[in-house]
Amino acid sequence: MKIAIVGAGTAGLLTALDLCYGLPDEAEIELIHDPDIAPLGVGEATLYNFPASLGTIEYSHAENRHDLDATAKFGVRFKNWKGDGFVPFFAGSHGIHFNTNELAAFVIPRLKKLYPNFTELHGTVHGINGDGKEVIIGNRWYNYAIDCRGFNRTQRGNELPIHVNRAIVFDSMEPSPWDYSYHIAHKNGWMFGIPLSNRVSFGYLFNEQITTEQEAFADIQRIVDEGIDGYKPRYSSRPGNFRHYNFESYHAPSICNRNGNVFVNGNRALFFEPLQSTSIGAYGFINNIIMDAMCQGIDPNPRFRKLVEECIMFINLHYRNGSDYDTPFWKYASMRSQDLLFKYDLHNYNWEYMIDTFQMKERMYSNFLYNCWSNEKGN
Repeated sequence: MKIAIVGAGTAGLLTALDLCYGLPDEAEIELIHDPDIAPLGVGEATLYNFPASLGTIEYSHAENRHDLDATAKFGVRFKNWKGDGFVPFFAGSHGIHFNTNELAAFVIPRLKKLYPNFTELHGTVHGINGDGKEVIIGNRWYNYAIDCRGFNRTQRGNELPIHVNRAIVFDSMEPSPWDYSYHIAHKNGWMFGIPLSNRVSFGYLFNEQITTEQEAFADIQRIVDEGIDGYKPRYSSRPGNFRHYNFESYHAPSICNRNGNVFVNGNRALFFEPLQSTSIGAYGFINNIIMDAMCQGIDPNPRFRKLVEECIMFINLHYRNGSDYDTPFWKYASMRSQDLLFKYDLHNYNWEYMIDTFQMKERMYSNFLYNCWSNEKGN
């Protein structure tokens, strides 16, 4: 079995980790990527399946965290989200926050050292042909390919009922003592805070149909001036420190082609707003789905559709009851999420893609989010 993984962003590297560990030794795995294509460079937060995948190449957070500018993540702290609350991981387990710019330099050499069946090929892939019995990429052939090249600008797939579509990302050069991600509701949406070893990466998310860029910048300044539970961000006001991203939440119509030999993962498969690391958590489950399809012939698409459905509902649970702000955005998001969730019996879902399911359902929503679970359908 010969497999190509195309793209070496977070999803491509996670796919390489999972396939090298999960497939038989005779599977030849080749990572094809252009080293001149830089990642977004935003601090990223994970669930605890991610450090478990890094553990297959002997990552130890105590010894290797500085290689990734990483900090431990023991959960998510919510602020102004119908009160404040902390969502812990199960039984002392942890995810990490890490610098996406450092991931490839850490992962690829270790894969080469530990897995003789892994190779790296530099190059730009313009097309993947899976129309025949074999997958053709340039002048090379494979049994399977996994496309992790990021957003597909020409085939957007199915847009999703998610409520923010714009982000302004900036860095504070003042490190924080947080060992959790921050999710801070504001009047126009919410803001994430991801603590790295030497800085904090912030992302102010809003809906550009409701809030102008000028209004967003004014609110960022207000949040910075007030501080965050005693933390005072220290950042440059130069335009280069602010990165602007327009995005649509979406998912691919199918996780594989008709022949079942070309799969997608990462932003090629789906993109959600970054509430509780939903997308990166889904990428690990997609790898399991892909390996089951390759090795056991299990149809991947029903499981992929279920994964997407659970992710959509999980995100909308956070909006259903609104926040501490009675503003146009929160009225819009709350009503829209209620309309969506009314169609489903939430108690019939196991929220499979979130690893620590039981604790999330029974404990973590006991105060400010538990009403999403306990309210009778239609209330």
